[in-house]
Amino acid sequence: MKPANYSRFFSSSILRCLLIGSSIAYLLLCILPGYGVAFSDEQASPKRIIVFPLYAEEILVDLAGTDRIVYVGHQQIEDESYSPIIKYVSHIPGANWQNSDECELLQLDPDLIVLDKDLMSDYVEIFPALSQRAEFLFVDEPESIDEIKSLIMQIGDAVGERERAHEMVLILESALEDIARLVDNEHISKRNAAYVGEYCPLWDDVIDAVGIAPLSCEHMCLFDNIEVLADWNPDIILFSPYAFDTDGSLLYFGQEYVREVASLISNNPMLTTISAVQDRNLYPLSIHSSHYVVNSIRDLLRYMDNSFPELDQ
Repeated sequence: MKPANYSRFFSSSILRCLLIGSSIAYLLLCILPGYGVAFSDEQASPKRIIVFPLYAEEILVDLAGTDRIVYVGHQQIEDESYSPIIKYVSHIPGANWQNSDECELLQLDPDLIVLDKDLMSDYVEIFPALSQRAEFLFVDEPESIDEIKSLIMQIGDAVGERERAHEMVLILESALEDIARLVDNEHISKRNAAYVGEYCPLWDDVIDAVGIAPLSCEHMCLFDNIEVLADWNPDIILFSPYAFDTDGSLLYFGQEYVREVASLISNNPMLTTISAVQDRNLYPLSIHSSHYVVNSIRDLLRYMDNSFPELDQ
């Protein structure tokens, strides 16, 4: 090969390598951060989103509203308010992923589907056609405040709302700091509260962060610890208005489920004499509700001590 031709060949080879390298780098930047694709500008942002996990749905609605959501991971029940998000998505069709029809979902023409990370290895088998047509974002239910903040940023990146996601993180941090200062400066009554339900690490992290651990908020599974609950005699019993399947999908929620749980507690012969049942201090409290955890903590403080008018401001 002549020197001039060699020089041209060498230059074109470098150019091809640079183009290939930059393409690979772009793909890695898009795919790696959130176990799915990240969109960098509004034009590239997904416009038709299916979101199955409730904790991701709540964040997504606050990030981008409901206009871009075409399907959610639960059926709709009229006049439900236990999730702050239900009333905003009541017009959107939905079901948990096990009961979803892929043909119906294909007709919605989604460009982003949000699934729990536990389904990452099975999603192609579950949604064979959709896996070829839409991007998938895999998320994990947060178990700490830091994980909530990371999830907000992950979803924000995926839907082209990074600035709004950062703003939400700052609001969360500020709200928790405000509650912590209030708790530190005000008298708190020593009423005992039992949180009846599955263990939730997020609960422990939040009550520690705002400094209300001395209120003796304890976990216990109702049907495994009825004797313990009766002996402890709590002033307040808290429980979740939701029931989740083992894969994190939402099974039951709302007024009917709340009444059922409250009835199981109130009518149990071993619990009829405890203070919480006699005083009817049974409250549904959704600590699973992702970034709505701030409202849950405000509700908890009202239940524990009604001398916090600042919380209503």
